Amino acid sequence: MKAFVKVVRHRFACACSRPVAAFLSLGLAAGGVVGATQADSAGEGHHRAQPCHAVKDIGQVAFRGLFNCALGVNARGSVVGAAPFGSEIRGFLYEKGQMTLLPTLGGTLGDARAINSRGQIVGGSSTAADVPDKVLFRASLWDKGTISDLRTLGGKHSWAVDINEFGAIAGNATTEGDAPIHAALWTRRGAIVDLKTLGGPNSYAAGINDWGVLTGGAQDVAGVYHAVIWRNREMMRLDDALPPNGSHGTKINNAGEVCGSTFSPTTDKAVLFRHGSIIDLGGFGGGFTSCQDVGDQGHAVGISVAPDGSPLAFLWRDEEEGLIDLNKTIPPEAGAFLAVATSINWLGQIAVYGTPDGFQTIHGYLLTPVKCGEDQGDDAAPR
Repeated sequence: MKAFVKVVRHRFACACSRPVAAFLSLGLAAGGVVGATQADSAGEGHHRAQPCHAVKDIGQVAFRGLFNCALGVNARGSVVGAAPFGSEIRGFLYEKGQMTLLPTLGGTLGDARAINSRGQIVGGSSTAADVPDKVLFRASLWDKGTISDLRTLGGKHSWAVDINEFGAIAGNATTEGDAPIHAALWTRRGAIVDLKTLGGPNSYAAGINDWGVLTGGAQDVAGVYHAVIWRNREMMRLDDALPPNGSHGTKINNAGEVCGSTFSPTTDKAVLFRHGSIIDLGGFGGGFTSCQDVGDQGHAVGISVAPDGSPLAFLWRDEEEGLIDLNKTIPPEAGAFLAVATSINWLGQIAVYGTPDGFQTIHGYLLTPVKCGEDQGDDAAPR
């Protein structure tokens, strides 16, 4: 498990400043056996009822660190991500109990990141090339069984990370000369827009809501990343009230709440940027927390490390209750250890990375809210 924890602990800001090749790495962080007890969830005795979830095992998936977290889920409970397929990594769509591999642009790497209710999927795909170092990685749209190359900002590479219900796409692309990397918006009409930076070389987009507002991070002139939003293509910092250690935005809901993290010299904290205030989501005592998504109901999901180093997937519903360990919301007979929650839809369904075998393999799971004590089988419907 130490290798897995090492990957999830790596700072988002460090990943953002790497060369493009680092974004395309295929190493699966695995190894070790979970042998530690889980941390107690915060908020015991809170007036809200403890949530319960049915759990469905999607099967083996690829996990390449928090910056590359996929496992998007739409309002229909369809899940997308990346999975090993022989010597390849391929994007997949999981719905109605079936996993379908998605086509690529001719290469051996595909990575699906998000899906909307219309079934449009975005992510990235490699192209075919006779010379390995000439392979391109391009932002991709899968729609009605076909794949489209979304192009770049003048460089060779791009990748899409989120799509809203109207088909607008958030992502990132290299500029002329393949450096730097800038956040990008692909409009519904197919145009690509450079979202610029805060004066430094790089920026990135991580999410977009149905109003077309994007979130992510951008470097200032000192090279520090700051959580930002882009509204009408204008950039606004979210962390003006924080010490200058940096922060990042991960996802944004339709109420304009941004899920993200703040950096300090020693650790990262999961936060919610909510209309001018910054809410610390707390943690399980291990120091590192990261918020990965916030739903339209205001509930956030992500990962928090326990004092023993175990990565624990969490659900956050309000400040008084604090973090809930999702491992405590599923039946013991599920045989799953849930490590990273990456996406939540408006029905409260959550896509999670975990393991059935002590991190020898990484599996994807779909959690569906159910009434505690009733059916928690994998065919349970949202309540």
